[in-house]
Amino acid sequence: MSSVNLLVLTISLGFGLLASTAAFLITYKEWMHHYTDKKEPTKHGLKVAFVTFLFFVALSILASVIISQFILNQ
Repeated sequence: MSSVNLLVLTISLGFGLLASTAAFLITYKEWMHHYTDKKEPTKHGLKVAFVTFLFFVALSILASVIISQFILNQ
C-alpha cells in the first residue's frame, strides 16, 4: 500500500467518523422528542451513523480514485 493510498484512507476514515458522529447526535436528539426511554433513539441514531460512515468513506475513496486517474491521464 503506497503512502498516498494510506493518506486517502486515513482522511476518509477521519471524515467518515466526524460525519457519522454528527449524524448520530442530530438523529438522537430528534428522536428523543418522540420516545421517553433512550433505547429506541439510540438504535435509530446508530443506524443512521453507520450508513453515514459507509457513505462518506465510499464517497471519499471514489473521489480519490477519480482524481488520481484524472491527474495520471494528463
